[in-house]
Amino acid sequence: MWWIGALLGVMVAVAAFTMMAAPKVWGVFEQKKKQVDAQSQAVLEAAYWFVDARVLALFFSLILLFSVFLWWWLTGNVWLAWIAPIVVLVVVPRTMRGLQKKRHLRVCTQLPDFIQSLAAASRAGLGLQVAFQQLAIQSKSPLRAELELCLRELRLGIGLEQAVMNLSNRIPHEGTQLLAASLEVSQRCGGRISDVLERLAHSLRMRLYLEEKVKTLTAQASLQAWVMAAIPLLIAAALSWMQPELMQSFWSEPIGWGVAALIVILESIGLHMMRKIAQIRV
Repeated sequence: MWWIGALLGVMVAVAAFTMMAAPKVWGVFEQKKKQVDAQSQAVLEAAYWFVDARVLALFFSLILLFSVFLWWWLTGNVWLAWIAPIVVLVVVPRTMRGLQKKRHLRVCTQLPDFIQSLAAASRAGLGLQVAFQQLAIQSKSPLRAELELCLRELRLGIGLEQAVMNLSNRIPHEGTQLLAASLEVSQRCGGRISDVLERLAHSLRMRLYLEEKVKTLTAQASLQAWVMAAIPLLIAAALSWMQPELMQSFWSEPIGWGVAALIVILESIGLHMMRKIAQIRV
């Protein structure tokens, strides 16, 4: 029975290697966990969600577990229930990124008016920092929240150029980056900052106008992409409601689950490609 001895030897070797490697693996895991927690906390604070990332992770884990039991209760199939957390893991981060992107777009839409007002105040004789403080209080949300954060940095002793540079890091857009570069160049080389700010505001307005015009012209193509992607799903739902015995094998057998998964994958790829075709960068 030599194979029993060989099997025991392999098991002892694996156990010894596991005991030796476990502390190192655990240390690497703890280090990576701290990095992920720090990055998650920074992302949440950038989105003005002042909550603990670990608490949010625990809450999200409970949502995933609840989604499994909910889908199990709705479908009656334990294997099909594990699709629910996968869907949640895909949909929730995309939704969060979409909300953050919309907020950034709103800030960038309000930015040309703020820059124009800043140029007018500078031309009227106000100092740039004083004008920035007064206009930041009068601005509307969400730009006001970003500018108030710049004001807090100014009260801590950070220069105006660095505060605007931090704003461009939080909202990486051409408008914020050009504003930060304009203030920095004016601080180093001098000159009439009001003329630079007026030209910058005009350029940003023209860019926003072109972006909205292109978005309007491509709206039909985007709508067609969503409609074509929704047609097979609507047909499947209609057949399931009108003739459930015809679609029973599609929802209750492994072959049907495989076909459904293939349909979802192909639909996602096709929708992504059609949306990419419809998007035109200005």
